[in-house]
Amino acid sequence: MNKLTILPIILLLVACQPSELERCIEANVSINNDYLNKEIEVEKKVLDIRERKQPDANLAETILVSDWLDSLNTAEENIYFCVHASNYELPNSEAQTVEDLKPRINFCIEKLILEQKNTATSICNAQGIY
Repeated sequence: MNKLTILPIILLLVACQPSELERCIEANVSINNDYLNKEIEVEKKVLDIRERKQPDANLAETILVSDWLDSLNTAEENIYFCVHASNYELPNSEAQTVEDLKPRINFCIEKLILEQKNTATSICNAQGIY
């Protein structure tokens, strides 16, 4: 009787493991959800520069944003362009804060994850993993 109860337990444990395709996709998808924190951090710094009202504030803000853009990795750049390309479609979009952009940022992150999963699936299938 003990042998009969062990067999379903083993089958259950094996069935709960991720498939080879799922592991391959996970290994090929590289999304870091740190983008939102980076956007919030740079917004705080920009607001701080604006509050000081220094004569070279515009230049300091431009340099800060430029350096921030240079620090983004490829995935974060794609999220940035997704979020801010859609700003041109909306009136008064420059007045929006990161809080206002959170739904759009999350949409862009989900879109990028889906694109990367599709690409990863193609890569895995090309390697013979189905």
